[in-house]
Amino acid sequence: MQVTDVSYQLHGSGPSAADYKPSDRDEPAGGPKYYGLVHESGRFLILKETITSDITTTRYYFGNTAYTTSWTARASLDYVYWYAIKDAL
Repeated sequence: MQVTDVSYQLHGSGPSAADYKPSDRDEPAGGPKYYGLVHESGRFLILKETITSDITTTRYYFGNTAYTTSWTARASLDYVYWYAIKDAL
């Protein structure tokens, strides 16, 4: 998954979701992949993509402030399904 794909998926969720811009990407071999997207207001999303066999899951972490702190702690955050955060955008 490329960061540009992430932006495209978010665009379909509502007009404000397209304003989240790719900021960071962590794609280690053999582990979950993380994508950080930031809004000019300081709000942000961190996406966690996990691939197990032929199943890919994507979960989300949403925050209002402290993106860099959350990005540093990305492996220990509690990620949820899209429906749990979509209205917060």
